[in-house]
Amino acid sequence: MSSAEVAVAGLTGGAATGRRLSAVALEHGAILHGELGAVNPVFVLPEKMRNHAASVAENWWNSLTSGNGQFCTCPGIVFIPRNEGITEFERVLRARMDVWRDLSSIRSNLHR
Repeated sequence: MSSAEVAVAGLTGGAATGRRLSAVALEHGAILHGELGAVNPVFVLPEKMRNHAASVAENWWNSLTSGNGQFCTCPGIVFIPRNEGITEFERVLRARMDVWRDLSSIRSNLHR
């Protein structure tokens, strides 16, 4: 970012790193596009939970674990209506967690 050859940079990462890079970019007249430390909340509507709790859980789990959770679009938290399909939602998530195996991070594969 401090090189005159760099006019624009992008970062998907933590807020602290983004702030540091942004300060350097501003100092050198460059632009930083950052997606920094988002939580990406998901809100599930009552009717969807009532009628499709299992598929909501399955889709949320798949999004959560895609790329071992390292994509910037990874949902960080889910808000579900009280008493609307929660038992089925929880059953599906527990079943998925029981067979989950930790994967190496995407970042470690980039250094090969």
